[in-house]
Amino acid sequence: MKLSTGFLGTPYLLDVLADAGELDTVAALLLQTGYPSWGYMAVSGATTMWERWNSDVGDLSMNSYNHYAFGAVVGFFYRRLAGIAPAAPGFRRISVRPLWLPEVGAVSARYESCVGLIATRIDGDADGISCLELTVPANCTAELELPASFDWKEGGDDIAACAGLLSHGVDGNLARAELGSGQYLFTR
Repeated sequence: MKLSTGFLGTPYLLDVLADAGELDTVAALLLQTGYPSWGYMAVSGATTMWERWNSDVGDLSMNSYNHYAFGAVVGFFYRRLAGIAPAAPGFRRISVRPLWLPEVGAVSARYESCVGLIATRIDGDADGISCLELTVPANCTAELELPASFDWKEGGDDIAACAGLLSHGVDGNLARAELGSGQYLFTR
């Protein structure tokens, strides 16, 4: 499998594949290091995303070595793997819906938003997410979604006893919770 997307398709590619349930394809694209791929740039010594998949060959004066289009994969890492996305302008409401890819493994991210630090650390196994650490800044709310197939605990106790819990419930195959500011540790 090889990437052949350009500036218009690349920002949406991984999200569309994930939404369609093509998680093996998403993992394969993320972990690929052969040309053309994001990994190819990294193993070729890149510290930023190139304008072209092959910016290390051809007319080098016609390339940007710090270009957003292929760097859109970083947005996917934050939104989908780390589960940090805005649910309202300025991150006053945070959407926390981490996507677990066993091939990628544990993920952690920190984002210094205009309202404060938002952080997650996600770990799991072949069955899915097993642990989620979450930091929600002051005066913010997090909308959390986790698989409903597990009996989730927060800090070792039932979710209903969580001090920052504003609401919770199960909707189909998703356990949903609304959380106020604070630090949380969800485990199954």
